[in-house]
Amino acid sequence: MDKRGLSLIGLFIGIFWFVFITIFLGLAVFGFSFVNDVFDQDLEVGQVNLRDVNNDSFGKINDALVTSADTIGITLLLGMSVMMILNGFYFGRNTQVVWVVIDIFILVFIFITAVYLSQIYDLFINSSVLFQDVYVDIIPLSSRFVLNLPMIVSTLGSLIMILTYFQTRSREEELINVRGL
Repeated sequence: MDKRGLSLIGLFIGIFWFVFITIFLGLAVFGFSFVNDVFDQDLEVGQVNLRDVNNDSFGKINDALVTSADTIGITLLLGMSVMMILNGFYFGRNTQVVWVVIDIFILVFIFITAVYLSQIYDLFINSSVLFQDVYVDIIPLSSRFVLNLPMIVSTLGSLIMILTYFQTRSREEELINVRGL
């Protein structure tokens, strides 16, 4: 099977997932906080106070989400980055060094796309004060990851290319030494 370009194409798909995961995580935090604020009213429903019930049940879930949202987001983003590096390392076994020029063009295209997505994310965050509170105050590391996406993509892509072609060279030298040619 010809696997040329798969290592960097995974990075192209990954940048969309980076932005999607961060936006979805921020919207989940925003939605949970909004519902928690609605339920957090001093209102008697029958013989039960709605605020007390909310603080004992949904309020604890919301507090856990708000305090761990940034950790969840950065763990997912860094985990995807490590998986892309490993993917490039293992898919690069059959890649010829001639394809490095094409991979550089793919990396430039991915960089341009990352700049575009980073700017869209910046506009999304600054479109509302409510979004700015969530994305800047609650999940700052995940937001910084997406805002610095062009730098991360170029570093990650270069690392994937180095690992892909380094693996190819060492594998070819290993085969030459085994055959004795």
